[in-house]
Amino acid sequence: MNLAERKFSLLRSFMACFVAVEAGALVVCIGIMILDSGLLASLEGIAVWATAQPIILFIAIGSMPWGALLRMVSGLAFDQPRSVALTTGALVGLIGAVLVASTANDGLNNWLFTLSLGLVAGVVGGWAWWRVEKPYLENQAVTESS
Repeated sequence: MNLAERKFSLLRSFMACFVAVEAGALVVCIGIMILDSGLLASLEGIAVWATAQPIILFIAIGSMPWGALLRMVSGLAFDQPRSVALTTGALVGLIGAVLVASTANDGLNNWLFTLSLGLVAGVVGGWAWWRVEKPYLENQAVTESS
């Protein structure tokens, strides 16, 4: 596919960014509760995620233009949308985890868990992003090959 032929759905990119942030936040809430109280606290993590929705919605809506821009730039640069979504999600999650870990003053003991949780949350968010945009990208590929 040539650079001039690539098309993007801005509305779908906004929706995909919103879903990716929500999915990543769910993973973070569940992961924090599992660290705090053990494996049986995963349902409590879902409750924390539901309770924190005003903050998560603010972050999700605020990040939608930036996420769509990141999707557009990465879509222009690379041809593998699934790999790009997962890798970009992992990088965004890792950058967010580094920012959180560096400002938390918890010492180096919690860095490994924070970085791994950010990485998993980013991959889950990237996967959710891919699942939202996959039907649009598949329909675009079918119409171009016809």
